[in-house]
Amino acid sequence: MKENRYYDFAENDYFFISSSLEKGFYASCLAVMCQQTCERFLKQIVVDHIAENKSNTEEYQNILKSHSITELADFIKKYLSDFDIPSVVTAADGFYGKTDYPGEGSFLATKEDIEACWEATKVCKSCVDKYIGSHSQITDGFGTQ
Repeated sequence: MKENRYYDFAENDYFFISSSLEKGFYASCLAVMCQQTCERFLKQIVVDHIAENKSNTEEYQNILKSHSITELADFIKKYLSDFDIPSVVTAADGFYGKTDYPGEGSFLATKEDIEACWEATKVCKSCVDKYIGSHSQITDGFGTQ
């Protein structure tokens, strides 16, 4: 059984998205799933590598509630100068709330949107895996070892 960490939830969704796309299933919800998957991968970096000095701050608490890949990436770069995340990852940003609920500004993600989100998700996972591999500090997903 996997642990309850951001990474584990992200990886579970990652394999579901991969399997869906391999089978030719393209649905708007996959764009949202890609965004959430990137968020979770990035949040694992936050709790594993930034929490020690920042977990009691309002800024830290707020970033864990964020649904913005751009905000998460900027927060991480602010504290971890050696974390490299290409701007392509932000291609999966902005789908939460716009492609999963009807309303002003909502839309259905296209196949092209979903493919761009998937590429961004793969790059995000690769960056996070690389960083985790070179920094062996692992936590329980809540910032404690």
